[in-house]
Amino acid sequence: MGYCFGGAGTLEMARAGTDAVGFVSFHGGLGTPEGQGYAGQDAPVLILHGSADPVSGMTDLAALLDELQEAGVPHEARVFGGARHSFTVWGSNDYDMEADRGSWEALGAFLDARF
Repeated sequence: MGYCFGGAGTLEMARAGTDAVGFVSFHGGLGTPEGQGYAGQDAPVLILHGSADPVSGMTDLAALLDELQEAGVPHEARVFGGARHSFTVWGSNDYDMEADRGSWEALGAFLDARF
């Protein structure tokens, strides 16, 4: 799992075929570099994202979900309405307590389902 750049790195690990129980991205970069993809990955992916994210918008989220669907990767996305990019960063202008708590709860449910 990872937040922001770490969330993008988590998705990079999934595309690279890393053997893991699952992958979770909190407000991470969602774009897939040319020549990369999710083919061969069978571990589930959870995306936790804000609908008002100016870094990776809803178009990026839709494209990612399409890629995961096409590759047959189990996936789920939780979108937090109005949340901006760094909604989990306490003290930042983008902090959103409801989205922060909701994303943590979603992570807990994701982990509970696997362990």
